Amino acid sequence: MNRKTIPCHLTLDNGYGISWVEARISAVGYHVYSGCDTEPELMPGAICVGATKDDYSWSKFARSLLTISDGWIDRDDCGRAEVEGESGVRADILRIAWSQDQKTTIWLLAQTDEGLDILEAQFPRLADKENRAFLDTFLDAVEELNAEPQVERLHMAFRPAAGTTDLRAILAEMEKRIYWINNAREKERTEKLAPFLAKIEQIAIQFDDTPSRGGGITAPSKRQRVTRWLRLYAGRHGELPRGNMKYRFPSTEGTCPPAK
Repeated sequence: MNRKTIPCHLTLDNGYGISWVEARISAVGYHVYSGCDTEPELMPGAICVGATKDDYSWSKFARSLLTISDGWIDRDDCGRAEVEGESGVRADILRIAWSQDQKTTIWLLAQTDEGLDILEAQFPRLADKENRAFLDTFLDAVEELNAEPQVERLHMAFRPAAGTTDLRAILAEMEKRIYWINNAREKERTEKLAPFLAKIEQIAIQFDDTPSRGGGITAPSKRQRVTRWLRLYAGRHGELPRGNMKYRFPSTEGTCPPAK
């Protein structure tokens, strides 16, 4: 591989052929080409699947891989891809980007060099299936807490054991925070609803409590649905609806009598 004209090349033996994708330097910027060497009928020859006028860098190439028009690979296969031109965690990010995992790739590209070093030390094969599963859980927690993306900032915000930047320890602290927040929200919701529960029951009892059945599926009764709707309304508005209110649920609608 000529690194001057092809700075990065990825290949994957996917069982039915050798798929590949690469960056090719052009007069302005670079193009992304993809192909399947041993099964040309799947992808005849090398085809251009992306292009940019930007100068090549591994991180820009990763972003390009997220938007290629053809030739991406399955998520579960990306850990087996071979990378020429990049190594370590940066090669793993390219593997993940080739599988078009937008959420994980964008988070990884937001890391500083120090953050990438931390990730590489803790996950030598970041693109492997088990490590990807951990990252899914980790990023769900980051998203739920609307936390800063960088590993160093996460360490400062959630402070696991002093001096450690272990992502598993950070995740444990984030999960504790989520648990506390959810408990506080549930307590607030319960306290907010308490004054209305008796009145909600008084209204809901006017509706049939027979579960709806059809097509082998059992759905909540009208009473259960009205109860849920009134709880949602009271929780959102701090009062019960006045007058006749039309309620709507998937496949069901009706009129709710006013609170007396």
